[in-house]
Amino acid sequence: MKSIFIILIILISINQSFAQKGQITPDSFEWMAKTSINIMDTYQYYNTLIDNYEPKFLFDARSVQTFWDNYIIPTTLGDITVGPIQMDMALYWKWQPRDSLSFGFLAFVNGIDLQIDENIHLELTSVDSLYGDLYGWKSRKYIIAVHLEFNKDIDVTIGALIQQTPYITLDSLGNQVFSIPYFDEPPIEEWRTYEEQTELFLNGTAYGYEVRTLYEFKESSINLFEINKELKNKRYGEFELGLNYYKH
Repeated sequence: MKSIFIILIILISINQSFAQKGQITPDSFEWMAKTSINIMDTYQYYNTLIDNYEPKFLFDARSVQTFWDNYIIPTTLGDITVGPIQMDMALYWKWQPRDSLSFGFLAFVNGIDLQIDENIHLELTSVDSLYGDLYGWKSRKYIIAVHLEFNKDIDVTIGALIQQTPYITLDSLGNQVFSIPYFDEPPIEEWRTYEEQTELFLNGTAYGYEVRTLYEFKESSINLFEINKELKNKRYGEFELGLNYYKH
């Protein structure tokens, strides 16, 4: 109860600090994303559930949302009313053709959105509008991968980590504002509020050793590398050794 009370006090304080200004700037949204999004923790959480319960199918979604008309953001179209949403989502499916081999598909999402209030900005959110039904600005990370398990000691998960961040530009006064550039690259021609970056995601375990890495194609660099070894003993419990590298 004490922990819940402390969390509520923190949330109320943050909400009041934003409400006094009535505005979420690109800088403050970047801070919100950095302190709210952790896709690797999301991956670890759901991966632990899958390991413990071994489901054939899993779907889970959690979100925290404010009212749509709580905040205003500066954009290239002027001030727009939005409502922040923080969300986690997981989808997992497993197929096992034989005892020594299983195939799984997984998709995990962790993000925070600034959803446009459609009651106030119908000219942006209508299907018939110039901008083609805009949703809002978002900062999200996705892990989409396949999972192969050869036995209880060896498995590998390989796929992509996709990061979406909002488009930001400068107004005539040099202030940062949220932007809506137009993409005319076939076959997708649309107004878009975010840019996207993809990295290779690899997670493998073999006989108690676990290796995890993120590789960025654009800069040809490793952004994360972990190797861990878990030691278990009935008398002394569990002990884990690890080497971790993070590029920030």
